Amino acid sequence: MRPAPKQQKPSPAAAALRRAHELFQKGRTAEAITADERHAARDPSNSGVHQLLALARLRLGELDRARYHAERAVTIDPKGAGSHLSLTQVMLSANEPALAERHARKATELAPKLADAWEFLAIALRDLARRGESDAALARALALQPDRASATVRRAVHRLEMGR
Repeated sequence: MRPAPKQQKPSPAAAALRRAHELFQKGRTAEAITADERHAARDPSNSGVHQLLALARLRLGELDRARYHAERAVTIDPKGAGSHLSLTQVMLSANEPALAERHARKATELAPKLADAWEFLAIALRDLARRGESDAALARALALQPDRASATVRRAVHRLEMGR
């Protein structure tokens, strides 16, 4: 019988980013920002740091700072669906649905099996008054993740608005 392989300890950078993410998930946004900004100072080319900072700043209503970090994430990692999704969320909050659609579409191209990408695309399309396309994007999100409550509710609302 072979011994179980040793689990590798996460790098300090990965551990710091995970901790900041945990704080953010718990609603401790200011603490998450502090932890993440320290990490960004040490590793400014980490797109995950900027994605998290964008969402945290957005949660605090700091739209300009959120946009800076989301755009930075896309610049660092233009092939990362998460980078495009963070910018999508910021653009939706900034009432710029055309830009949100562009980045959400990019996220669906990069990660076609990511339900979040399809749901955010649906939101952007709805804001552009393209309800049929929005409903199709929600259907795709639900096909990928059938128990996705937010998409289920959005799709029901869309169908009521479209008279279906």
